[in-house]
Amino acid sequence: MQPDADEKTVSEMNAADMLQLKAANSRVFGIVEDGEVVSSAQLYSNEGTAQVEDVATLPAYRGRGHAKALVTRAVQEAVADNHEFIFLVADGGDWPKKLYNRLGFEEVGSRLAFLKRV
Repeated sequence: MQPDADEKTVSEMNAADMLQLKAANSRVFGIVEDGEVVSSAQLYSNEGTAQVEDVATLPAYRGRGHAKALVTRAVQEAVADNHEFIFLVADGGDWPKKLYNRLGFEEVGSRLAFLKRV
């Protein structure tokens, strides 16, 4: 989410998202309240592997179980499609990791990302 992004950046991000959705076997799940999508998640899958990704809920709608419902539904869909390996990537120091643990995900490893500011 880039709240300060200009229109060109938002357009480019949307175009990149659409390419990714087309390139991967992807499904998007969402929860609508008051006519607005307030929470969403994506499921990417290929052969025996599925990834739950981009789980997000608008701040005003958090604490209502939306993320739990979406992750649960995505996992149900992956299981129904006979995926043997279902994973997601979470920030080890952030609170969603606890939610994912409660939903049955186990930590299997970590990776580091580096940023160089120019």
